[in-house]
Amino acid sequence: MQTDYPDFLIDGVPGARELADEIDKLTADMAPLTAAVGAAIKARLGKVRPVRYGAAENDVRPAPAEGVTMAEFDALNAAKTTADAAQAAHGRKIAAARSKFDTLMRAVSRERRREVAVPVHRAAHDEAVEALAKLDAALRRRHDAAPFTAEDGATVMHSSFSLLRTDEVGAFAKPDHALRSLAVFLDSTAPSA
Repeated sequence: MQTDYPDFLIDGVPGARELADEIDKLTADMAPLTAAVGAAIKARLGKVRPVRYGAAENDVRPAPAEGVTMAEFDALNAAKTTADAAQAAHGRKIAAARSKFDTLMRAVSRERRREVAVPVHRAAHDEAVEALAKLDAALRRRHDAAPFTAEDGATVMHSSFSLLRTDEVGAFAKPDHALRSLAVFLDSTAPSA
């Protein structure tokens, strides 16, 4: 289900995951209803024509095309009406489920959101710090190996590290500055104890 709430929060609110799964199922169940409406519209092509009965733009009613019997015309209209009604009824079920989900999620207190998010934040932060250490090691090895892989002097600098391309750092800076910037960012955004 497409939502503004992250999965960890949905999973941390009792009943929210079940509602999200129900919405996903209802949404999937809508596909054949939408297809039925499309088929009803396609069946009417060339058999139903619009007839204007007033001056307003929407003053149009369907009428049978030439050669189409009233029985066939009525059957085509009935099929479209039935398909539209089924799609609309199912759409109301989806809307009700979404409303229930949104109401439940909006009712979650700030304290509960924090309670659910803090362990996720800490774990993700630790993962980012570990990944930065691996990135640091890999970029340093890459930087050290770059001169030996270049075919001529002109491509040596192109092969070196340039994560940050700013005037202060330069286009061909060593990895130190960029990695320090990332480390400072991680330190400044570390979760509180």
